[in-house]
Amino acid sequence: MNLSNSTKAYDKDGNWTHNVIVLNPKYEIRLPKDDYLAVVVGALTDSPAASFTHPNMVAKIARVENFKHYHSKRGKFWTTKAGLDMVFVIPMNKIELVGDGMGYSYVPVSIGGQKTSLNVSGGTIDLFHFDEKISGWGDFVCQLCHTQCIRSKKFLKAIASASLSLDECKQLGLSFDITSMDESETKEYMGLMAAAIVRPQIRPGWRIKLGNWYSWQGNTEFTISQVVRRHYRCDDGYSSVRVYPKHINWLETAALNHIAITLPETFNLLGACKQRGNVA
Repeated sequence: MNLSNSTKAYDKDGNWTHNVIVLNPKYEIRLPKDDYLAVVVGALTDSPAASFTHPNMVAKIARVENFKHYHSKRGKFWTTKAGLDMVFVIPMNKIELVGDGMGYSYVPVSIGGQKTSLNVSGGTIDLFHFDEKISGWGDFVCQLCHTQCIRSKKFLKAIASASLSLDECKQLGLSFDITSMDESETKEYMGLMAAAIVRPQIRPGWRIKLGNWYSWQGNTEFTISQVVRRHYRCDDGYSSVRVYPKHINWLETAALNHIAITLPETFNLLGACKQRGNVA
């Protein structure tokens, strides 16, 4: 079943509000009224996917990507990496539900033969089955929806092949705005990007700069004498110091070693890129 196999849903006044796919009496997927989705695919900046280009890509924007993890003892925790959000406009009839389709906030789909999931809002809702009110689950797919963050170009090629071209989007009058990073997010992004670029290259003889709140005997700059698996042995001229990656200001370390860190190209061919908090 593809997402175009939905039915119209109306409010109590008879107004068409959204489309819906009812998979069982206690689970439904709610979709926007238009017959397309603007699908956002994340790509890490240190991966082959970051260099992907295609004429069907209608927007690309730098983004701090957040990843949720679970540890058997520490529980849930988050990590962040520098990424790129790439946007493709895909007709509903080219997005197939996978399996029973019940993903509970992660709707399983296949696009261009590649399996993924739509990261959507979901929660308990009141449903009606034969005029009986029951508690069920609803997944709410927005017009601009996110999928997974990937490293390979294979998935992006499949997504792009299923997408509308820029001319087709304009002929249909499609448009949307995208929120870009604010000043604080941009600063964080540059640091994450510097870490992704510098860490794989770092070697003995390089200079490193410690981050805020970290110093050793008043010193914040050191020369690496040895690269160990989880830390660096450094020399401050008088003693040997063990420095862990989390203690390093990677952006300033890049500058010390003459490595330029620049923001990737950002564009939105179907609307504006508005900075978060800017309502103008």
